[in-house]
Amino acid sequence: MNNYLVWRFKRLNSVFYILVALFLTSCASGGNSRYPASMVKVIPSSHTWQYLDSYGDEDTGYATYSYVLVGRDDNNLKSTSLYYELIKTIQISTVNAEELRAYVPSDRLNIFIIPIANTNNVNNIEPNYKLSKSLLVALSTTTSLGFSRPGPYIVTLHLPIGTENDDKLVDILYVDLTDVHPKVIPEIVRKYSEKVIDNELNSIEKLSLLRLSLLNIALHFEDSIGFAKLAYASMRSSFTD
Repeated sequence: MNNYLVWRFKRLNSVFYILVALFLTSCASGGNSRYPASMVKVIPSSHTWQYLDSYGDEDTGYATYSYVLVGRDDNNLKSTSLYYELIKTIQISTVNAEELRAYVPSDRLNIFIIPIANTNNVNNIEPNYKLSKSLLVALSTTTSLGFSRPGPYIVTLHLPIGTENDDKLVDILYVDLTDVHPKVIPEIVRKYSEKVIDNELNSIEKLSLLRLSLLNIALHFEDSIGFAKLAYASMRSSFTD
């Protein structure tokens, strides 16, 4: 009887060690991914920005990732002009991630990701149109959104684009600036930034542009009036000469 109990104890003990080994193996294999399969989605409390010079090189650990993208290259003067204005506005209104690293935990921040061409000249940074379009294609294959318009776009996710995600649905907030007036961009960035830190992403949502559309129309109308005044002045001067 005693021998039987000893045998049972040894058997249970070996099973225990096998289970422990399997658990440690599964943990080790899970450590190879950039993020755990299931993660707590945190609402950021502020914003920062950072350049991206190659696919998949985003810093990890941020609450949300807001990609600043454009669907055309510099052959499309309108979209690239808007893109430059968008990048400039974001950089004016937020702090570079390198400057914040020592002061603010990254998991409390939304980071604006700006694709750039790989260059060592910090005084001559150029947008990376190829990388930008590749990121839009990657988004199009993992969501129901096409992102086929020129843009520019801002697209916000909980994880970097390309990160393996066990969730069936990808939570996205985005705005399409294809048809906006350049003077509206600062207001769009302000409103978009507020939206990101006010709400947890839990669906695919497009930033509401109703009020901004009215402002957009007003600015176009203002430009038209300016042109009309200029044309009238030229016409009048031709008659008086």
